[in-house]
Amino acid sequence: MNLDLTINDNLVEAIGIPWLACSYVSSLITNNAEFTTNFVHMFLWNNWDIKAGWAFFTAANVKRALKPLTYFFWKATGKRTGEEKDALRNNPLIDPYHKAMVDHEEAPDSWYFFAVAASFVCVMACLYVIDSTLLWWGLIFVMIVLWLFMLLFGA
Repeated sequence: MNLDLTINDNLVEAIGIPWLACSYVSSLITNNAEFTTNFVHMFLWNNWDIKAGWAFFTAANVKRALKPLTYFFWKATGKRTGEEKDALRNNPLIDPYHKAMVDHEEAPDSWYFFAVAASFVCVMACLYVIDSTLLWWGLIFVMIVLWLFMLLFGA
């Protein structure tokens, strides 16, 4: 490796391509097996939960998501009406802690948006300040892949 953490092509030509260590090979095999096992387990044992979790993904919801008016997040205040609070308090399926928290207002959606935006700005700034070899589009791609994985692994 060079001092800027890039591969030294001259040394690779002189010495050759490094061999994989046995521990790294075994870690690759077990990680791939665990990754596949997670998907199989989720689809075999939690099939109905996955269907319920993806029930929002309908043609009508996709059309609504493509409209610009959907993204006026600052209009959502997080305040519930009195009828909504009473319905939550009288629902026997809701746990007692959630019933007690009904009187507290939820955080507005804009808070979540600003938290994600601030985190993204900090990550991009760190990416360029530390002179990383990861490109900006690579970071965005990884964040999208992690978001998709979180839908399954977060279960």
